[in-house]
Amino acid sequence: MGRAALLDQHFPTHGNWQGLSLGEVTTVWLAHVLSGGDHRMNHVQPWVERRLEKLQNCLGETVARRDVNDDWLAAVLHELSDDEK
Repeated sequence: MGRAALLDQHFPTHGNWQGLSLGEVTTVWLAHVLSGGDHRMNHVQPWVERRLEKLQNCLGETVARRDVNDDWLAAVLHELSDDEK
C-alpha cells in the first residue's frame, strides 16, 4: 500500500539510522498492533522474532531484532509526534 515509503518521504531519518527504515518499522509495529490489539513496545520484539521469515518476505528486507527494539520504537514515536512534519 506504500505506507512505508510515504512515511519515509515525510519523516526522513539521519545517517545514523540503520536497518529497516522508519516507515518499515512503523509498518511492522502497526501489523503487531492490528494482529493482537496490543500497542505496548515491549511486546513487539518477541512477536517479530516468531514471524521473522514472513516479515522478511513481505518487506523484501532483512529484519533484525534491533530493528524493533524499544529505543527504535521510541524514536519512531518521537519523529511521528513532530507536528510540523
